[in-house]
Amino acid sequence: MIVSRFLTVFVACALLVGFGGFAISQISAPPSKDADRESLASLQGEGALDGKVFLSKMGPTGQPADVEDNLVFGKGLFVSSECQTRCDYPARPYFTRSKDGAVHFVSETKCPYKDAKILWRGVVRGDRVSGEATWTLKRWYWSIERTFWFEGELIDNKAILAQNIPMAIE
Repeated sequence: MIVSRFLTVFVACALLVGFGGFAISQISAPPSKDADRESLASLQGEGALDGKVFLSKMGPTGQPADVEDNLVFGKGLFVSSECQTRCDYPARPYFTRSKDGAVHFVSETKCPYKDAKILWRGVVRGDRVSGEATWTLKRWYWSIERTFWFEGELIDNKAILAQNIPMAIE
């Protein structure tokens, strides 16, 4: 029984560590429109939302939006381009569940430099996304937790190319 639990925990940890091994980078200036199209095509993957980019707005819970963001799904990974640009939060795996004609997703992104993370929980209905992101910063002497709402709509591939949105998943 103890050996069985140990093996279960060991395998679960190995799988979680394995998910963190994806190569992530941001393309700052795509060399050509053909390369852009290849980048968009390469976002297709195994995840239910792969290949989708949502132009969203975000703000602290109970307050108006103060940030515009691109939420990018590809290759089973999720990234907020704003959080990646401002704080280097990398793309991380996302998980989905379909219920009542909507796709619910969750992803936890972690800062590579400090003990901070963002737990993203959202719902995609048609071409719209909404949800909340909980940012947590832990220190040995205190912790901060802030919750933000977000909502947005799907951007088609032509709009992505026209706006030069960085493809943060490679």
